[in-house]
Amino acid sequence: MNSKFMEQFEDCPVIAAVKDEEGLNACLGSEIGIVFVLYGDVCTIPEIVRKLKKGGKTVIVHIDLISGLSAKEVSVNFIHTNTEADGIISTKPALIRQ
Repeated sequence: MNSKFMEQFEDCPVIAAVKDEEGLNACLGSEIGIVFVLYGDVCTIPEIVRKLKKGGKTVIVHIDLISGLSAKEVSVNFIHTNTEADGIISTKPALIRQ
């Protein structure tokens, strides 16, 4: 993890975790800088991330909770290619190591 990214985590002691559209909208109206996305599917995750990035947020997607994605490298590649997410969360060690 690069130092700029770590500094941002140190500067933002509160991290929002959004699990629905209501939480997303509340987060967009707050000063919280880092957001964990805990919902969505392959069709909606690009737009969810786009909204948050447009709002100036650092976005981390919990890849295990996105419907339609599996615990395979292609899912990480999908998030990387189709969204502006700054990173992912996963409980699957093989996905994190790549």
